[in-house]
Amino acid sequence: MKEQEIQMPSVKEVEEAVLSSCLTDSLAIRQASSELTPEMFYHDRNRFIYEAILALYEADEPVDLLTVVEALKRSGRLEEAGGPYTVTYISGQMKSTAYLSTHIALVKDYYLRRTLIEGLRKLLSQAIDLQTDFIDTAMELQKLVDRILDNAPTQNELKDMDEVMRLTLSSMNHRIEHNRHGLTGIPTGLSELDELNGGWQGGECTVLAARTGVGKTALALHFALTAARSGHHVVIFSLEMQADRLGDRMLLSRSSLPANRFRKGTLDEAEQNEALQTAGMLRQYPITIQDDGSQTMESICLTAKYLWSKQRCGMVLIDYLQFCRPEHTGRTREQEVAEASRRAKTLAKQLNIPVILLSQLNRDADNRPNATPHLNDLRESGAIEQDADMVILLYRPAMLHIPTDKESGYPTEGLGVGIVAKNRNGQTGRFYFGHNSEMTKIGDYIPPIGWIRKNTRRLSSKEERS
Repeated sequence: MKEQEIQMPSVKEVEEAVLSSCLTDSLAIRQASSELTPEMFYHDRNRFIYEAILALYEADEPVDLLTVVEALKRSGRLEEAGGPYTVTYISGQMKSTAYLSTHIALVKDYYLRRTLIEGLRKLLSQAIDLQTDFIDTAMELQKLVDRILDNAPTQNELKDMDEVMRLTLSSMNHRIEHNRHGLTGIPTGLSELDELNGGWQGGECTVLAARTGVGKTALALHFALTAARSGHHVVIFSLEMQADRLGDRMLLSRSSLPANRFRKGTLDEAEQNEALQTAGMLRQYPITIQDDGSQTMESICLTAKYLWSKQRCGMVLIDYLQFCRPEHTGRTREQEVAEASRRAKTLAKQLNIPVILLSQLNRDADNRPNATPHLNDLRESGAIEQDADMVILLYRPAMLHIPTDKESGYPTEGLGVGIVAKNRNGQTGRFYFGHNSEMTKIGDYIPPIGWIRKNTRRLSSKEERS
């Protein structure tokens, strides 16, 4: 590769996020100073600002916007750092230090990658030069690898019990402060599911699996719209469906438009006005869609990290796993799917956001008497079950001509069943959701009034006999 073709990895916004935290929180400075040196900042102005922050901190002087500007003036680097306006702008970027550890890790990761690139570039020139001793070059390579590994974040992941308990109590306090009637994560839009998982949790990967046509995309869009409506930025990676088709579904889900006439283009004037009004409302939702069907899981992760650095990614939906293009040739399909699911879990953990990964089920469930899906029905399952924090299996009994759900006794018309078959950090069990015939509207399941009356009378009769 030619030297000019190598683009050094860095994200300016992540560096600025660390600086902003340091300018507004003394505890952030303590954490950053123990892990980051000025040379780890790629952009000059960010490096100069961090040097000023460190100099003040090490001199036991107060660190804020004004003192940092003064320190930059004394060092003669205020203009190189972008002037007072730039320092003020950076200071106001972060409203919370909740993700400071992740920001610091990313700055360090990019620095180590640049160090590796620069070292390998030098060693490549030496290896090509036949006048250079091969053993010397090999030894230099070993030293480079050792230096990279010594500074890699692996050692920082070792935590004693004091640190573990500090993190545990911090997480507990965060849940107490942010819980809303038992909901500690992003709302799902289905009350029974919220009871099971407490909302979508940061750092967790959920696999939502179903057979073709059951409605996993429709349910995923319901989750996305609910999260966006509550103010969370959602990124949807659609590998199967184009963005405008997803837009159709979203618009229909939030309006009273008849799906059949909407798709045929036979809406009357009043309905067209309603479509315009609904579209105007949906335009305000913080949702980003990437509908490139040739994406790999690596490209998905890179895009998500970029949007996250811009504070535009608080939740990720990937539709769906088996459509991810393989990154390497010569692997089995199971190996490819296992690698993709592992990357999805790593993404959730790195960014501390919920990732929902849609997946296909194989045909085995169709051959059972009640067609209830099981964990081993995950298609090309491999490590999917192992990597996922939660696995939700969907089915609709009415599709299989089952008139009554055996578990609940509910009539199956308009009934969707979700089975939380695995929940690493909570309960397993079932939840029910209601839907219309076109699967454009989804919400909590409410049994028909006739069923309610019938079962109320039956319950009353049992109580009288007892």
